[in-house]
Amino acid sequence: MKLGNRLEWMSENLKVPGYQPDFSKFVLHLPLRTADVAATGRLSEMYQEAVDHPAFDSFWRAISTKERIRKSASPCSRWGGGTTTSFRAIWRPSRHCTRLRG
Repeated sequence: MKLGNRLEWMSENLKVPGYQPDFSKFVLHLPLRTADVAATGRLSEMYQEAVDHPAFDSFWRAISTKERIRKSASPCSRWGGGTTTSFRAIWRPSRHCTRLRG
């Protein structure tokens, strides 16, 4: 987990009204099990569920976009390149995208 980033988002969006979280304290809070309370002023089911699964197990596989993208039937494209001027080098379908069938 990128814990500092997640806890900061939680402290800004899920905090108890009137609670004043201190990033320098909740980002270093131990034990990790109660860092949600330090960041938001209350227990977070979402956070607790994530802490229950510290490894990439069946819980994470079930909600992983990366794991499910091959089953997707949606067409998509990926743009990138930065410094290249070749259109072919900039635009190419992702290897995970499906082709339209017609």
